[in-house]
Amino acid sequence: MNAGTSDLAAAADALRSRLPEQIAALAGIAYNYRWAGTPVGRELFASVDPKRWAACAANPVRLLQEAHPSRLEAVAAVRSTDVADRDLEDVPNVSPLATSQAGWRSGPSGQSRAS
Repeated sequence: MNAGTSDLAAAADALRSRLPEQIAALAGIAYNYRWAGTPVGRELFASVDPKRWAACAANPVRLLQEAHPSRLEAVAAVRSTDVADRDLEDVPNVSPLATSQAGWRSGPSGQSRAS
């Protein structure tokens, strides 16, 4: 285990506990700085709350900490319909280099997942 890994995991767990279940995986993604900093990652977090995203200086952890609970619930409701085919649990495992501009549908080797 790398130094700091357990600290990051604990921080992600704490953040996850304040998020609706449907979007709880965003907590782990927010702490995956390499992925969260990609264009697709930035787009993902900006879609949670564009105004708050700008106010948080594009910091995904701060965004999730500061977003109003009603906004998080609204995003969770949309996630259950709009992005049901986008498996948020797999996002941190996707290489930023293999992620297509089409969204979160590319697998680790770049092939498109079935919708």
